[in-house]
Amino acid sequence: MAENLAVQEKIRNPSHFLPGQSGNPLGKPKGTRDYATIWREGIHKIAKSKNMTEEELEATLVASGFEKAFKDYRYFKDHLDRKVGKPPESLQLTGAGGGPIQFSLSAMLDRYNAPTPIDVSPQEDAGKPTHG
Repeated sequence: MAENLAVQEKIRNPSHFLPGQSGNPLGKPKGTRDYATIWREGIHKIAKSKNMTEEELEATLVASGFEKAFKDYRYFKDHLDRKVGKPPESLQLTGAGGGPIQFSLSAMLDRYNAPTPIDVSPQEDAGKPTHG
């Protein structure tokens, strides 16, 4: 029965991976260089050809990147995303132990020495003020 559902899912959406199935079961091929390695090798080659240290060349490139980023930031953003990593795109807030966040307005007000807010809850006598 489960096999029939998997086959039906594959027919309906052929590019979708089945549950538990990897999109790259063999992993990254051995010897594949990552962006940081390719960057470092390029910096080494260019610095050598320009009689500069790698640090000097990289500082020059970063300065140039900042200048260009003011006009068009996409290249610089892509470079930093690859070299440093992308920032997380979502934020999940949880309390202690992964549970809900405990919040107490009175504790927050006490902590920051804030005045107690006016009670705005509905009253039986709507014309009577709730504060002094």
